[in-house]
Amino acid sequence: MNKAFKPETAVSEIGGIAYYNDGVVFQNIFSMLNSSANSKELLDYLENFFSIYPFQRMDLLSIYFHFMTTVGNSKLAYEAIRIFVETTERLAHIGANQFNAPLVVEHNGFLQRIGEAVDQAALTHCYLKLGKLKSKPIIYSANPLKLANKAFLPYLEDCFEIIINPSLANYFKSIGPISPYQPGFFKLSETQYGHNGNFFFKCREDLSSKGISLQPFELKGITVEKAMEFLKSYGLSLGDEFVVLHLREVGYFDGAHHQLRNATPQEFMDSVDYFLNQGLKVVRIGHSKMTPMSERSGFIDLTRVEKPDEVDLFLCGKAKFYFGSGSGPASLALNFGVPCCEARRIEVHGARENHFVQNIHFREKKSGTTLKFEHFWNNDVEHIQAPAIFKKLDWLPAFPTAEENLRFAKESLEYVTKGEIFKINESCKAQLEKYEIWGGMSSESLPLLY
Repeated sequence: MNKAFKPETAVSEIGGIAYYNDGVVFQNIFSMLNSSANSKELLDYLENFFSIYPFQRMDLLSIYFHFMTTVGNSKLAYEAIRIFVETTERLAHIGANQFNAPLVVEHNGFLQRIGEAVDQAALTHCYLKLGKLKSKPIIYSANPLKLANKAFLPYLEDCFEIIINPSLANYFKSIGPISPYQPGFFKLSETQYGHNGNFFFKCREDLSSKGISLQPFELKGITVEKAMEFLKSYGLSLGDEFVVLHLREVGYFDGAHHQLRNATPQEFMDSVDYFLNQGLKVVRIGHSKMTPMSERSGFIDLTRVEKPDEVDLFLCGKAKFYFGSGSGPASLALNFGVPCCEARRIEVHGARENHFVQNIHFREKKSGTTLKFEHFWNNDVEHIQAPAIFKKLDWLPAFPTAEENLRFAKESLEYVTKGEIFKINESCKAQLEKYEIWGGMSSESLPLLY
C-alpha cells in the first residue's frame, strides 16, 4: 500500500493521487487478507483503513453483501457493518460539532421498497425516542420522491424532515458527506449492531426499559378512511376480523439471494380454507404478476386490482394477523403492531414479539441429517438467506408441504389467540431467547432449537 496509509500520518500530508491510489490498492489487500482466513487481521485492517479514509466507507457495504451472498459469513458481514456505522457516525459527529450541520439521509433508494422504508423509518423513530438523534434527519430531493407506497408519506414525515425543492437539493447534497445518516444499519452498543431489520430483537430490552414501543406506528385516520372507502365494495367492514395474506413470488424484486423466500400460492389454498372456516375473511395482497388463487366466499384477492396505496397499509396495520412470506408487508405488520405469522423462514436467529415462524428445514446432503440452529451458528450462516451459500455447504432445503402449511395456519391462529402452541413456546422461552427469538415457533420448528 501507499506509504500514506499510516495511522500517524496527518491527512494534510496525503496528496490527491496518493489518496486515490490507496483506495485502489484497498481492494487488492482486502482480497488477499480475506483469502488468508485470518479474521482478526482482516478486521484490524478494515478498522485501520476506514479510520483514515472514511469517505470510502461505501466499500464496507460491498463487503457486507459479499459476505452475506457469496462467502457465507454473517459474523464478518456484521463486523463490516459495525465499522460502517461507526465511520458514518464519526463523520456526522464532526459535522454536528464543528459545523452545526443537520443530519442528511444519503440515499433515497430505500423508499422504493416498502419493507426497507418502514424498517428504516421505524429505526429512526426509535433513535429519536432514545435521544440518539436530536432532530429529524433530512430527506431531500429536487423532484417528487419515488415511493413504494405513497400513502406511507405521512408516517415518513413523523420520522424525517422531507424537503422537496430543486434549488435546495444541491445544497443538502453538499452537506451529506460531512453529516451523513444511514438508517439501513444500526449500532446501539458494542454488542448491538447489524441490519435495521434486526434492531427490534437486538435492542428489545433497551427500548422496553425506557418505555419505547416496539410497535412504533399506528394507522392514521386518513389511511383508514381512504382504505375503507375502497374495501367496502369488496364486502369488508371496519369491524370484520380478517387475515392479510402475502405470498412472495417473482416479478417485483428478484434478487438471487431472495429466491428461497418465494412461495407457491396453490400450496396454501387449504390454509385459506381453514381461516375461512373459522369465520375469518382472508385478503390477499401483492402484485399483478402473481399466480391467481381460486375464488372463495370470504376470500378477497387484490393482487390484480388497481387500488389506493392506503389499502395495503390499512390491511397490514389492522388485520387480526399477517400470514405469509417474510417480505415487505410483513415488516408493515410488525411495525404497526399486528402479529406476523411468517411461513418458510430461512434465518435462524432473532424474531420480534408478535412474530410466529415456520422455518424451512435444511438437511446435509451427504448424511441426510436435519440441521439444527447450532449448525447454522457454528458455520456463521445464522443470518444468511442466499441459496448459493447453502449450495456451497451442500445443505438442501426441504420446503414445507401443503399439509405442513395447513398445520402452520392452524397453529398461527392458535398462537395469536394464546392457545396451546403459545403455551408450548412459553415453556421453551429460555432456549428461544438464546437465539434472541422473542416471539414463537411452530411445532415442527421448535425441535431445531435442541
